[in-house]
Amino acid sequence: MMREIKLETIVNAVKESVIDINYHLDSSLVDLIRNAKNTESNKTSLEILDDILVNQEIAGKGFVPLCQDTGVVVVYLEIGRDTFVNGDIYDAINQGVREGYLEGYLRKSMVSHPFKRVNTQDNTPAIIHTTVVAGSHIKMKIAAKGGGSENMSLVKMLTPADGID
Repeated sequence: MMREIKLETIVNAVKESVIDINYHLDSSLVDLIRNAKNTESNKTSLEILDDILVNQEIAGKGFVPLCQDTGVVVVYLEIGRDTFVNGDIYDAINQGVREGYLEGYLRKSMVSHPFKRVNTQDNTPAIIHTTVVAGSHIKMKIAAKGGGSENMSLVKMLTPADGID
């Protein structure tokens, strides 16, 4: 039996997920970090784990995202063969990303082309991996992949014989 999924349902699910993943760590991950503190002996490592826990508490209250680099949205989409979507599901996912980044006050860092480096101003397009499966359901796993590796930098080797100047 064919099941109809409205585009609005997809847009809202993506929007809410995008905001949630940028403001809340999964409780199982928080538990792992707390457990790691119990076995860690290095002072610096303990301080970093403490900072992560404090940061996630502040973010969880909705004051700031977990990280300033809210990344690129990656969606793992599983869609059942017996599912009917009344429009373009990819457009709906990207609309959810747009709305989530706007309403969540998230930094928009996606560029339209890797060589032109022009910011899309809405963090679309999302990267969408699609699998068609048996059934009448849609399942989405949504992640924000940080773009810290995109930071521009400069590496220069200094010759010690050149002196301090």
